[in-house]
Amino acid sequence: MSLFDPQEIAKVQVFEGVDPVLLAPVLEQHAREVTLAPGELLLSPEKENRHLYLVLSGQLEVRVKHIRGPLLRRVQAGESVGEMSVIEHARPSAWVLAGNKPTRLIAVEDEAFWRLVERAGVVGRNLMRIVVRWLRNNTENLVAQWERIDVLEAQSYRDALTGCYNRRWFDEALALGVQEAVEAGGEPLSLALIDVDKFKTYNDSYGHQAGDQALKALGQCLREMARSHDRAVRYGGEEFAVLMPQTTLEQAHEAGERIRRAVERLAIFDHAGVPLPHITLSMGLAQSDNESTPQSMIDHADQYLYEAKQAGRNRVCG
Repeated sequence: MSLFDPQEIAKVQVFEGVDPVLLAPVLEQHAREVTLAPGELLLSPEKENRHLYLVLSGQLEVRVKHIRGPLLRRVQAGESVGEMSVIEHARPSAWVLAGNKPTRLIAVEDEAFWRLVERAGVVGRNLMRIVVRWLRNNTENLVAQWERIDVLEAQSYRDALTGCYNRRWFDEALALGVQEAVEAGGEPLSLALIDVDKFKTYNDSYGHQAGDQALKALGQCLREMARSHDRAVRYGGEEFAVLMPQTTLEQAHEAGERIRRAVERLAIFDHAGVPLPHITLSMGLAQSDNESTPQSMIDHADQYLYEAKQAGRNRVCG
């Protein structure tokens, strides 16, 4: 069967509604048919890609983390892969390989594809629909993932004194958050580890009840200052944490500074309403990458927390 059989081309979403007369000259010179054996690798973050691949028959699997990693999605006949690397002139963000049967594709050179976009505006509109649909699916998956995290909220995962999430919730949520951040391919998770400065001295000077009131006020402040999708955690004792999904290190630093300044001005009262001395905090930040694990996130944030203390406390490092 010819590579440019009109019935096959008509099934390809990116060419939907395009006159075959416009397609044929470009495809004949700048496209080729590719047949993959079951399980054969097509795209990898380790290699450059300069082609848009259109699936004629069979099925592709998109996997993250590594070639046998979690399945992100399946690409069926009529769909395409390689759009993002063609658009961005960047390496693929995931591994793409054939499913459990032979898969036929058309490989279109990226420059030739952009010439088609120029010649037939409907190709560009189709590509935009495909990308928007893919982004919407990713957003829906992200919402579903955080809804699963919110299910934990209905259970006893709250710290009784501060109202923040507790360590048990943190361990589970961080593991899930890191996994989803890595699989999302570019949607980072940031972590803030927080320590109340010289809290032992505060306790010794004003009593444990005063210390509890300070921690309670801090917990309320963290919950109020956190953005709608952030989560404040009492990590243990006078240590707290904030999980910040879809947040770069720069954004986390801005959020951390807002929290630090708010705590610096935080009013604290004892049970009788008598004002207590102010507290300050030190904060260390970490951002996920493709190699992150929950422990590596904690280790990096803890390292910067130590630097914040060594630099004089009452500051954010990361």
